[in-house]
Amino acid sequence: MVRQAFRELGRASRRPHNSTTASGRDEVGGMLWSELRLPAGMWSIGADRTKNRRPHDVPLSSLALEILNAQSKREERDLVFGAREGAFQGWSKAKEALDKRLLAALKMRIKRAKVSRRKIGASHEGVDGTVPLSFRVMPKMKQAIDQAARDDRRSVSSLTQKILADLLDEHGYEWEAKKK
Repeated sequence: MVRQAFRELGRASRRPHNSTTASGRDEVGGMLWSELRLPAGMWSIGADRTKNRRPHDVPLSSLALEILNAQSKREERDLVFGAREGAFQGWSKAKEALDKRLLAALKMRIKRAKVSRRKIGASHEGVDGTVPLSFRVMPKMKQAIDQAARDDRRSVSSLTQKILADLLDEHGYEWEAKKK
């Protein structure tokens, strides 16, 4: 969701995204095509553009490369971002626009989840053939279950299902769906 929002925002407005490079906003806003080695995934910032006045090589993440490759290079302009004279400056408006898009995407995701939950609740059976099970436990037991799930690199749901399956098998209860 965030990746899609960054991609859309970058395409729509030629705005840079310093969270993908961990560089200063003015460095990103003033990024030059001549500083980039896209095939190598590297951005070389000259000493005249860094805060500490030392040259700096920045490895570019896959998301940064995706955004940069989506930018159109203009003949008359070495600057990567922005549409007017000089480097990109509209950070507050860019953040506001990104926040709105992320909020809209989050609301849509929540809406879809509610619809899915209603559909599942109607038949009481999930897509994978599971049904919901709800029960309460003591707080200390919940903490222990959470820790056991982390230690076993599972979700609490997956761990609970494994424990119940082992218990049912141990006592000879038939619980698996018959194979046809």
